[in-house]
Amino acid sequence: MELWDAYDAYGNKTGETLVRGELIPDGLYHMVCEVLVRHADGSVLCMKRAESKPNYGGFWEATAGGSALQGEDPLTCIKRELREETGLSCETFRYIGTDVDGQSQTIYHTFVCEVDCGKDTVSLQEGETEEYRWLTPAEFKALLRTPKMIAMQTKRFLPYYKEQGWFAYRLLALDMDGTLLNSKGELSPGNRLAIKEALAAGVQVTISTGRSLQGALWCAGELGLTCPLIVYNGGMLAKVTGEILYSKEMLPADALLAMEEGVKHGVTLCIWSKGKLYGYPLNERTADYVRFSGVEPLPVESLEELARQGVTKVLWYGTKEEIPGFWEEMKQKPFANTHLCPSQPMFLEFFHGEVSKAAALERLGALLNIQREEIIAMGDGANDLELLAYAGLGVAMGNATDAVKKKADAVTKTNDEDGVAEVIKKYLL
Repeated sequence: MELWDAYDAYGNKTGETLVRGELIPDGLYHMVCEVLVRHADGSVLCMKRAESKPNYGGFWEATAGGSALQGEDPLTCIKRELREETGLSCETFRYIGTDVDGQSQTIYHTFVCEVDCGKDTVSLQEGETEEYRWLTPAEFKALLRTPKMIAMQTKRFLPYYKEQGWFAYRLLALDMDGTLLNSKGELSPGNRLAIKEALAAGVQVTISTGRSLQGALWCAGELGLTCPLIVYNGGMLAKVTGEILYSKEMLPADALLAMEEGVKHGVTLCIWSKGKLYGYPLNERTADYVRFSGVEPLPVESLEELARQGVTKVLWYGTKEEIPGFWEEMKQKPFANTHLCPSQPMFLEFFHGEVSKAAALERLGALLNIQREEIIAMGDGANDLELLAYAGLGVAMGNATDAVKKKADAVTKTNDEDGVAEVIKKYLL
């Protein structure tokens, strides 16, 4: 049985004992220490995690490390972990930083050490690692920009990587509602200033939203963004000048099915076609939707004709109580190639099956020559899940759903607490 000391979020021991493998009570944390090992010649030790490990099996990591045993301080822990996982010894460690992960209830302490040893003297710990390599700084810099590295570990060592000139995030993709905008639908002064500083530092910033192009352009204009925008949940990629770089419409039969089912279920339809918004029927909900779209809705003369005309997105405006059930029900309908998910508690959106914020972000990254590992994406809803999973660092808002927080690499403050600004200051400046 492995025992750990329990800590509060500030790193103070609580006097309680945790047992490895057992659930950590709410409000308590355990300590993990990691060390990046550099040789006297400047090379970096990288180890491949055992394929059998339940988390990140087969991935490469640039550290030795693990949980502190009961009674161990960070230095005692990291010396032991270094010896156990590599067979190497060191007495001098450079402290890099501390990262408190509320999702895993872990306090990470990160270090760097230098060893002067025979490069063939590394011994791997059975069940933990199965291969090692000494990489030159240039080789390690290249490895950091591949999916073979663990994104959460990269973020913990980011201060050191930036100092060495090895790695920096280059693109920030922001959901709008519930992320960039506060609960009043406004851009806060704190987020405005942080984005201005990120742009001045050379970081590309884009908006990735379920809103229309018109509904996103005002925000991009106020922030001074020049990067192409992801709108309609990835159904369109467009320049801030309005020039469309990519657009994908629903199959006509699928669009008609989504609209007809909406009518049967008594929801209000907000339908985007050729850059225009149509409401069916025109009522208080379509009037309210204008605050998201920035466009006055047109009446629908015929659902069939609208489907043939070409539909980018069908949105159901219902109640937050009924949308989850509708979502599950509609997944069973015979759509040929349609993706659907909620974007707000009262919205269920339908779009082409090849459309997602993640696919659009991949397309944008290729356009800008930015790799996915160099991208930070932020969001709060179900339509952001693929986006956060694709980005090198996926950050959930403090107001995000539990499902989104669970899948994210990190969690920031809420949209009413300038969570976007916090991420920019921590990872980009």
